[in-house]
Amino acid sequence: MPPCLGPGPGPRPHGRSVQAHLKQTGIEQLKWGPKGAGLNIIENVWGRTKVALNRTPMPSATEDELWAAVLAEWQRLASDTSLVTALYESLPSRMSAVVEVNDDMTH
Repeated sequence: MPPCLGPGPGPRPHGRSVQAHLKQTGIEQLKWGPKGAGLNIIENVWGRTKVALNRTPMPSATEDELWAAVLAEWQRLASDTSLVTALYESLPSRMSAVVEVNDDMTH
């Protein structure tokens, strides 16, 4: 069986039972790299959201108007199935890149 990323760093309510199950079933766990080591695909979505929002300067916008703009862009990106699919399909290569650099940051 290929190795897997186990529970993330930090306390988890079921962390010990998950660890015991993985050990009992012989599943090798990979270490979590620093800050996800480039595995967090949501960062791509936030980056695209920021770029889109910067295209339309809103210097006098209220807090509510800014939140509405963020929400509208977030919903637009979330409905882009090709983006979501591409991000999920990029996970195996992202994981391989992290393994190649011994769990260090990949970018």
